[in-house]
Amino acid sequence: MALSLIDKQKLRHEQFVRLLKWSTSPWALMVIFLLTVLCLFFPWKEANPKIFSGFDSNLIYADPKGPGNNYGNIDLNNEQIRLTAVSDSQPIVHLVTSDSSFSTEFDVTIKESPSSSHDTYYPFLIKLWCPGQADEVELWFESGTVLQVKAGLMRGIQEKESLILSSFDIGSVYHVCAAW
Repeated sequence: MALSLIDKQKLRHEQFVRLLKWSTSPWALMVIFLLTVLCLFFPWKEANPKIFSGFDSNLIYADPKGPGNNYGNIDLNNEQIRLTAVSDSQPIVHLVTSDSSFSTEFDVTIKESPSSSHDTYYPFLIKLWCPGQADEVELWFESGTVLQVKAGLMRGIQEKESLILSSFDIGSVYHVCAAW
């Protein structure tokens, strides 16, 4: 037998009244009091920062193709990550996903650049971003007519500011430090 709308409303009202009576009963108030006291005297212990040395393949996401059409190559071990991009590939490595603050240091070497000097090419990019706000800070190596290291700040999909940090040389080692 189907309940009418009025019967359903009466049933909901009766359930609400029962819940209200139970939540103000002495037993419920005692449970709430004990939980409050426990929270005050035994607060949640904050986790200590985790320090990882090297690259842990269990914590890293690697995609040798990325948004490109061809597969590049990613060699990953505890000591190094070697990304090799071939024509029309954009290998991607995500080092960390965390709400906690973090820092990292690594070396970057651009081994070669495409021979066509008129097209802009990005052999390396590091991005620190907050997905909840779509804000990001980027550092990238850009090759074209000039080899430059640039940094930029993005707010959503709109670039707010970018600047040229320096030029770079093919085969040289560049030390990158990043902190969030």
